[in-house]
Amino acid sequence: MTDNIPRLFTALAEWLACMVYIGQYQHRFSGKRLGAVAVGGLVVQVLWLEVTNPLPAPFWIPAMMLAVALMFLLIYLCCTLDPISAGYCAIRAFVLAEFAASLEWQIDYFISWYIPRHWLLSCGIMAVVYGAVFTLMYHIERRANQGFRTLNIRPGEFISSAVMGLAAFFISNLSFVSSNTPFSSLYVRDIYNVRTLVGLAGVVILYAYHVQRCRLYTTRELDSIKNILQNQYVQYRQSRESIELINRKRLVFIVDEAHRD
Repeated sequence: MTDNIPRLFTALAEWLACMVYIGQYQHRFSGKRLGAVAVGGLVVQVLWLEVTNPLPAPFWIPAMMLAVALMFLLIYLCCTLDPISAGYCAIRAFVLAEFAASLEWQIDYFISWYIPRHWLLSCGIMAVVYGAVFTLMYHIERRANQGFRTLNIRPGEFISSAVMGLAAFFISNLSFVSSNTPFSSLYVRDIYNVRTLVGLAGVVILYAYHVQRCRLYTTRELDSIKNILQNQYVQYRQSRESIELINRKRLVFIVDEAHRD
């Protein structure tokens, strides 16, 4: 193994990140069909990243963009989400996958200074780190999405999340594109320090944005329900006043008739 993250580990991180978000929303399929689509997505993701390894820097970015497109396709096929909402989830899943893969390999690289690197040890570290990161993120997302089984992402919200995701990706991977910048490094440990920390920041920022969006959506829903109830109350008052007016007129008419008799 080299000091770069194995493409198999990256593909698995991207697939698991997709599973985190697929688990949050209503599915198009169930049972074996859902499992077949999910496994097919993993196979395609692994094949694509392995085929494109290695690539020169100018081709690496387009290859990663297509990897994100494959993540989008998997989420869109598995969930009853519109394309914009599926794209929103794909961006968040990609940033989460970048963070998990970087954290896992940074820990692996650190341990390799003291213990000779072996593929079994690397797989064990991957299992522990991925299990912790994606399980924790699944439950955090579940808590944030309580009561939401679907998404209605607006174009502006998608663009905002895309800008944040792209910023986190480019800053965290700047050293792989060029080491001759004030924000990049030639040293492996420094590169992964930056990549992991920026990836974590990206995950936190996108999660905070999502939580804020959910709160605003809930507030709008409550305001809408409040307006409906208020309108119903006004209609009830008007109907009651109309009935009382009709009853008074009928009473006056009955009294007048009684006096004439």
